[in-house]
Amino acid sequence: MLRIVLIFVASVYTLIGIAALVIGFVIPWDDPLAAVYTILVGIPWTYLFLSLADSLAEEHTVGVGIALVTSAISLNAGLLWWWALTRKRDPQ
Repeated sequence: MLRIVLIFVASVYTLIGIAALVIGFVIPWDDPLAAVYTILVGIPWTYLFLSLADSLAEEHTVGVGIALVTSAISLNAGLLWWWALTRKRDPQ
């Protein structure tokens, strides 16, 4: 039962992550805060990756920021799927 719940949570997070990336970076918005949902879904890795990018280069382009946020969401989704699929089943 726990495994089913974990797979459901991982599925929902994956769908929310894909939707946040589409809303933030694919659909052209006039709103400057359109990418806020994407950054929220990628926390805490977003801040870690962006601080690493700032330390490696004085200036980074928008494309680097998008790539880092996308990798943060992918890392979160991957960790959730790994956690959901590697849980041992109860012997009951």
